[in-house]
Amino acid sequence: HLDSLGDLVNYTENKLNIVLNSVHDNPIVDPARNRIYHSGNFYAGDIASRMDYARIEIGKTSKYLHALANRLLDENKNNGLGGNLVAVQDGTQNGFKGLNLLATALTTSLSGVTAVSPLTLPTERENQDIVSLGFEAAKEAYHATDVLETLVAVVLICALQAFDLRLAKENVVLSDASFNPALIELHRTFRTLVPFMKKDTSFHTVLKNLKEFIRNENDAIIGVDR
Repeated sequence: HLDSLGDLVNYTENKLNIVLNSVHDNPIVDPARNRIYHSGNFYAGDIASRMDYARIEIGKTSKYLHALANRLLDENKNNGLGGNLVAVQDGTQNGFKGLNLLATALTTSLSGVTAVSPLTLPTERENQDIVSLGFEAAKEAYHATDVLETLVAVVLICALQAFDLRLAKENVVLSDASFNPALIELHRTFRTLVPFMKKDTSFHTVLKNLKEFIRNENDAIIGVDR
């Protein structure tokens, strides 16, 4: 699932770079050669199609992440970690149940993808017989990406809790002798943002901080300055 999403990112980025550096109805003036390059109306149907494709892959990825969250929180599947990853199973705590419901709501919103690209119409007094709706498709894809980032944050919070509960259950110390140092460093980094949940609490601030961290790290990797 994640491989297909990664392939999509590379495929879409390549096409966007081609389109953004191409000549459509916005002319390019070349003063050195005293020429103006243009090619008539800008359709950009390929942009709309790729944005639709992006939302489909995001929807598929969201279901995979939701399945991970379900398995971590289900006492019948998480190999002894208890229901909802509650630190102390005394029947008084809901643990990560709220996050599970949030994950379901987020996944549902990403699952029913209606393609924008086929919804073309004549516009501009029918000067344009068909319009790509590239902007609308891109807007929907941008929103889906934002929702996916929240879902990733939810699953990471659950995974961190499950990991620490497993360490305690197996009486294992997180050390270089037992684990890859890179994993230890990642654990330390995320734990500065996400504390171990000993009892029921609000996840609002934790989700916000973790989502911002994910977004900033991604921007740093691809070189985006928001």
